[in-house]
Amino acid sequence: MGRGWGKGWGKQRAMLRGPARHTLLSKGPRRRRKRRRSEAWGWAVGVSAAIGIGIYWYIVFGVVDPAHERQGGAPPPPRAAAPDVVSAPADTHTPAAEPFDVVREAIVNTAKGMVARGVRWDGGYHVMRYPGGDLSPDAGTSVDVLVRALRGANIDLQQLIHEDRVANPEHYPLHRWRRKTPDTNIDHRRLANVWAFFNRYAVRLDASTSRDSLTSWKPGDVVFWGEGRMDLPTHVGIISDRKSPAGVPYVIDLHKDDGVISDARLVTDRPIMGHYRVSVERLPEPGAPIPGRPRIDGEAGGTARGAAAGDRGAQR
Repeated sequence: MGRGWGKGWGKQRAMLRGPARHTLLSKGPRRRRKRRRSEAWGWAVGVSAAIGIGIYWYIVFGVVDPAHERQGGAPPPPRAAAPDVVSAPADTHTPAAEPFDVVREAIVNTAKGMVARGVRWDGGYHVMRYPGGDLSPDAGTSVDVLVRALRGANIDLQQLIHEDRVANPEHYPLHRWRRKTPDTNIDHRRLANVWAFFNRYAVRLDASTSRDSLTSWKPGDVVFWGEGRMDLPTHVGIISDRKSPAGVPYVIDLHKDDGVISDARLVTDRPIMGHYRVSVERLPEPGAPIPGRPRIDGEAGGTARGAAAGDRGAQR
């Protein structure tokens, strides 16, 4: 076929003259080269497709475990079934660091609940039961907010401060009040008593608000502010779980100047006297008998008028 094609082409070339010959000479060999090139590409595509199909078939239907082949054809061991999820028992030991987080979470959540309900400022004297006593839930001071927040964590400052004041009166500023006897209606609502109790039983932390120290302020921590002489605090608040864009925490507090509870103030809005964290491990055991001293369970002072005659009432 090749010879015939060559002879025919020679005759045609001899017969052609001028532009016709030039056109045929230019088109004939090129067509032949293109045909050979397309045939080569077709073979390459076909071989590649066959190889690809073979690999796919081997992967999908013929995969074997290499360890299976090396072990002389022994079947691979069956896969173990996924274990069922088993919840931890209720009496699992809790690490020592966890109670801090649980207590702080309960404190800040209880305080946020008071912000949602609303509490107005009321610093007057109120007769209440003991323990667990309280004035109207929609009234109080910054100390009442703290007392209620700690009760959300099952910590009753009314009972703890009363019992510690009876057992250790030298640690409390009794000189500030005319009436020196314990009073379960007001002792836990006096900020100076709360300050003395926290200095004895809470964890005192860095009170700095520099950029490097802001990470030490955690939600549920307690902050005391002071104004004037700064010998005793004048206000107390609870660190919120909100922060400013600069990382400064907000506080939940009830100030006389504001009139209602809020979480709109920053911890840096007033001069800071102390930064504390409640530790259940450091708190005294409530209800423990006091050696050598009688238990005082009643309400000293009787009526609001009688108590007000010798006391100043709750502080801010």
